[in-house]
Amino acid sequence: MRNIVPGIFLMCTLSAFFVSCSNSGAGNKPTADSMKTRPKMSAKERLAKNNIVERHNDWPSMSLLGKVKLFTETDYLISPQRKKEINYKRKDSFDVSGRVIKMYGFNREGTIEWVGTTCYNKDGHDTAGFDFDAHGKMLDSGINRFDSRGNNIESISISKEGNLRRKQTYKFDDKDNMVELGFYNKNGKVTSRWTYAYDDNGFVKAGQDFDSSDKPGTRQSRRYDDKGNRLESISYKMDGSIESKYLSKYDETGKETEFAEYNGKDSLVSKETMKYNDKGKKIEEIVLKPDGSVDEKRSSYYDYEYDSTGNVIKKTQYEMKGGKKEAVRVTESEYVYY
Repeated sequence: MRNIVPGIFLMCTLSAFFVSCSNSGAGNKPTADSMKTRPKMSAKERLAKNNIVERHNDWPSMSLLGKVKLFTETDYLISPQRKKEINYKRKDSFDVSGRVIKMYGFNREGTIEWVGTTCYNKDGHDTAGFDFDAHGKMLDSGINRFDSRGNNIESISISKEGNLRRKQTYKFDDKDNMVELGFYNKNGKVTSRWTYAYDDNGFVKAGQDFDSSDKPGTRQSRRYDDKGNRLESISYKMDGSIESKYLSKYDETGKETEFAEYNGKDSLVSKETMKYNDKGKKIEEIVLKPDGSVDEKRSSYYDYEYDSTGNVIKKTQYEMKGGKKEAVRVTESEYVYY
């Protein structure tokens, strides 16, 4: 969450409302600021997610199998000399309902740099979060507000001095579709906002950006298949002409197998093709240049090792160098189960 109100007064005030606290980088889980990261969930599915226990289960969103209590992930970059150097390391702990209750951030030496805690109220909402340094000193905090239907309508970030850092507000229609997202600065002034429109199936079909003076800016449109897979996404310039276009294809399981980017003149910029193994994990990501040749510097191949539950314990990324695959990155994961 990384935004919160510090101090004894805040802690005492909030403690009356919290049932449990966890560390997930502060209680404000980020919401997409554009259409590019909007979840592909229909209005009907979002209504079903008003079951708080189901909605606040982080295991599925993190693609974790089983009742994971502790998850540790260390990502290494492999140098040409085949030396492993830590790129990042993270550790998350979960309660029995699958909610992240604590998150640890590490530096590149593998030492804890910060610890985040998320707090939940009696209804199961992640109402606040606090970030601390390795010595337990508060860094920042964040608070979320929800409406009676369980929609997050406001998220604020507060510095360790108790000052507002930023704020986001969210508006929803009667189908729980988010129709407006507003951004505010440390002075509480609007810096920008996005509005969204939905198709009959509850998928985002259009989005419009507005600046601090409410002047319209970037506009985007989307088109989906009947399974909710995004087939087309278009960004428009101020004059209404197309700035860029993205097209996708999927297999029968809903996995994206092709992604193509076009410029405003409808000329291909690049194309990616993807393949997956029988567990649904990506094993190949080939980037093609406009002339159809493979861009080896941007293409990657992957293999995996699993534990007995089916969770990935090792993921290796390869690139083609000199006609041979060479490992360039390794991600190792450890799990403790309930």
